[in-house]
Amino acid sequence: MGHSMGGIVITQTAEYRPGKIQLLVYLCAFLPADEQTLLQILENDKKDLPPTVIISEDKTYLKLKDHLIKDAFYGDCSESDIFEAKEKLCFQPLLPFITPVHKTEDNFGRVPRVYIETLKDNAISIRCQREMYTRTACKQIITMDTDHSPFFSQPEVLSSHLKNLG
Repeated sequence: MGHSMGGIVITQTAEYRPGKIQLLVYLCAFLPADEQTLLQILENDKKDLPPTVIISEDKTYLKLKDHLIKDAFYGDCSESDIFEAKEKLCFQPLLPFITPVHKTEDNFGRVPRVYIETLKDNAISIRCQREMYTRTACKQIITMDTDHSPFFSQPEVLSSHLKNLG
């Protein structure tokens, strides 16, 4: 399973090792097209959402705008979950955001995919989520009426969906 940026990771992993993966689960995650970067997806999504990141002057890392973190990622979460989650956030190297994903139908294309969309997501708009899973077909779409962090805001519902995949 890949959440958010983790969608980039599981996509590229499936290209490299398709025989080792039974199912990819994208949890409100980036599902890139071939040769697409995470930054390209984010730039396309800017028209719906305020930018939540600041790129360093030397263009080697980015960080989240602190005052936008709650609304972007944890809108339905408890204050204690938000506090704990924010404590774990750190600077992100820019390279994963600007490196194109390479995928083929022969490898990535043969791994079944499920997408869990989140309707109240302010980190990846619902429009963007739907564009990604429409462009790269998934065998199942699950809809959750939650924010970008359903593992905090609706853990029981998310767990139930995941159990039903097997």
